[in-house]
Amino acid sequence: MARTPQRVSPMPATPPVALVTGSARRIGAAIARRLHAEGYDLALHYRGAAAEMQALAIELESTRPGSVLTLQADLSEFDRLPVVAQHLGDGAA
Repeated sequence: MARTPQRVSPMPATPPVALVTGSARRIGAAIARRLHAEGYDLALHYRGAAAEMQALAIELESTRPGSVLTLQADLSEFDRLPVVAQHLGDGAA
């Protein structure tokens, strides 16, 4: 019995992008690693864990250069969210 060839969707021209808040440690870092392994480009937020964030960014960038943007911000105040969105739109680190 002959198999019918399956139609394969082409890969998107640009990878999907995910914003992971609190991504320097624990669950946030695990989520970032998983999404990155699945092909997402990442915007990684951290509040104060700069050393941990730098280590994670280096780790992820070593497998796919140019796929990680880091952003330090205190998101406990809602008025900071527009600043975060502006940085993401500008592609600023």
